[in-house]
Amino acid sequence: MPSLARSYARFFGVVYVLVALIELFAKNVGNTLVFTPVHNVVHWATGVIGLIVGYAAGGKNSRTYAQVFGIVFAIVTVLGLFAPDFLATIIGYRVNWLYHLVHAATAIGGLWAGFSKKA
Repeated sequence: MPSLARSYARFFGVVYVLVALIELFAKNVGNTLVFTPVHNVVHWATGVIGLIVGYAAGGKNSRTYAQVFGIVFAIVTVLGLFAPDFLATIIGYRVNWLYHLVHAATAIGGLWAGFSKKA
């Protein structure tokens, strides 16, 4: 059975690659999700790295992936909630509640998987 960190890397690797694929065909989804080229590159990188460390690399790499992406997405979540204009200048648009939920879930999962003793 894969470790918690490896399961995190695999799950979010698949999720972010699927999102990146959707972004190739849609500029937005129901006016709720907006996609930009920068956003797409971030999703591809997050997903592909997750798949590599989740399936091909060792457990230590999965743990590091979970820690790094947990911290990064925690920062993105905080910026989205408390400095939305600043985050908008970086990614090109203001994020909404759905982005906050996805970013927070990615952050919480990564921090839990990366820093727990069972990782």
